Amino acid sequence: MVCSKLVKLRVLLEKHGVDAYVVPSEDAHCSEYVGERDKRRQFMCGLSGSAGTVLVTKTKALVWADSRYWDQARKELGQDWTLMESGRPTTKTIPEFLATELQPGALVGFNPLFISVSLAKKWDKHLLNECPSCKPITGRPLGSETKCDRCVLLRPILEDLVDQVWADQPAQPANPIQIHPLEFAGEAASAKITKLRSQMKAKGADCIVLTTLADIAWLLNLRGNDISLTPVFYSYLLVSHDQVILFCAVSALAPAVKTYLLDSVGVDEIHAYDEFLPILKSMCDSEVSDTPKEKRRRTVAKEIKKWWIVPTTSLGVQLICASKTGSSQIFALNPVWVSKAMKNEAELEAMANTHIVEGVALCRFFAWLENAVVKDSVVLDEVDTMEKIEFFRSQHVDYRGPSFETIAAADGNGSQNHYHARRGSCNKLTKSSMFLCDTGGQYASGGTTDMTRTVHFGEPSEFQILAYTLVLEGHVDLSMAVFPEGTEGVHVDILARLPLYKHGLTFRHGTGHGVGSYLGVHEAPPSVNNSIPEQREKFEGYASTAMRNHMVLSNEPGYYQTDEFGIRIENLMMTRECKPEKFKFGAKFKAAQPWLEFETITLVPYERKLINKSMLTQEKIDWINEYHKRCEE
Repeated sequence: MVCSKLVKLRVLLEKHGVDAYVVPSEDAHCSEYVGERDKRRQFMCGLSGSAGTVLVTKTKALVWADSRYWDQARKELGQDWTLMESGRPTTKTIPEFLATELQPGALVGFNPLFISVSLAKKWDKHLLNECPSCKPITGRPLGSETKCDRCVLLRPILEDLVDQVWADQPAQPANPIQIHPLEFAGEAASAKITKLRSQMKAKGADCIVLTTLADIAWLLNLRGNDISLTPVFYSYLLVSHDQVILFCAVSALAPAVKTYLLDSVGVDEIHAYDEFLPILKSMCDSEVSDTPKEKRRRTVAKEIKKWWIVPTTSLGVQLICASKTGSSQIFALNPVWVSKAMKNEAELEAMANTHIVEGVALCRFFAWLENAVVKDSVVLDEVDTMEKIEFFRSQHVDYRGPSFETIAAADGNGSQNHYHARRGSCNKLTKSSMFLCDTGGQYASGGTTDMTRTVHFGEPSEFQILAYTLVLEGHVDLSMAVFPEGTEGVHVDILARLPLYKHGLTFRHGTGHGVGSYLGVHEAPPSVNNSIPEQREKFEGYASTAMRNHMVLSNEPGYYQTDEFGIRIENLMMTRECKPEKFKFGAKFKAAQPWLEFETITLVPYERKLINKSMLTQEKIDWINEYHKRCEE
């Protein structure tokens, strides 16, 4: 029997005249981690985790998930669902599937608020296949009844269909919004807005629509608690050369915070979160309201000739902006992304100090864990270890919660890249277990952490020692890298993989990602990966994905033996400008171009019993010894 959710959704497909419906993981802000209300994909198919896309046709129900979630999906998906393993050469992408499985003339429904304009353009281009009769999706107005008998078309539906099926959908939270102190932020919000306006002027843009929650929190020096794991609040922000308009839960703003926004930041108007779309529509509407505030807003709107639309803006917002008569749009990289990723000295200091606090908590945890399992023979499962980590972290007054759900994986569970332990079905730790722990925290004193260690409680096998040492080799090679500013992560990724490659081994996930300053644990655009990012353009003379001075990235190579064990070693690192004495020819050589190196800020020792010292060069041994000395200090 087909599950009732699918039956109800298919009835709505018929009602709206579409042949398929897409349910993404993201919310209206393109968030990686979403609130309980926005877990529509999980509600429909049962697959938990932060990534995946559902496609429901009249006869099929499919879930696209990347390699991190394949094993998990096989366990969590019901019999009505088909797993599409994204990334395999034999697996069709969603637009490829739609183009081949549906007949020309078919319509694919989706909520345009939950699909980014960049993704919508990519899918639309594939489906149109240069059809001369059809406009690109960014040029088709909302509510358009466009059909084409030559190709499959995307059909935006603002009325979300999953919400109509989800009877007990949770309400959207409106938790208190707090000021992030200047001592940790390092730069006043008003100064950040001034810089943003200069970037807008250079681009020829009159107004930018910011929808990414971390961007708004960083720009305004505010933090919230509306979404677990990330200290952000539901909001939108419009910035023109004359006005700043904030949309959020007004009830979440204490009088002092509201005064700060209006008097110190320079916010001109604050409106309820739900008023964003109506007000944006009114700014783009030719009809003028009689209210003084509306007239003023329309006066400002008249000056908007060019909207700056960033890749993560939802298609729905882009289409509303496109409806303004006499205006055009600039599709370009989000300038806040790069500014946010390039930390100032106060942010870097706060990150480093936070990692000292975090290091103390985690060293206490691993010491407790080894004693409990090896010496005291305490029976522990993976969930017990997760709870104990939270206990040690919570001893510090600035701790606010995890930055992602801790991955505590013993033995075979460690081979699942993003395994999540659940009480009653998780593994117990024994004296012969290999244990992978990937964990991170959020600290109000300005730090977001992310660390992975792999330990063994007994006598590891020869292969486990080999694999761990190879992973450690690559990890150290990347840690010691020196490179010109502007180098992209794809060009240094091989350093972390080469030791494994030499033994015919590899790992399927990225090597590194950017990390926020008491914000998202995964922060674009910096990354270290073995593929060239799709969203890649010039910004301030460098590629948008280039590594610049004062960025924070992870370094996390691994190896996974299916159903037996997993190994991952992860530190966070800052990019710092090299000192002249780093080079043989000193300042004369370095002056030609800024050079960068990594400074590791995570402070948790490696597992000595898993290291084959004879495989390491003296340079790497010295680096590890110096690192362990820093951990002890």
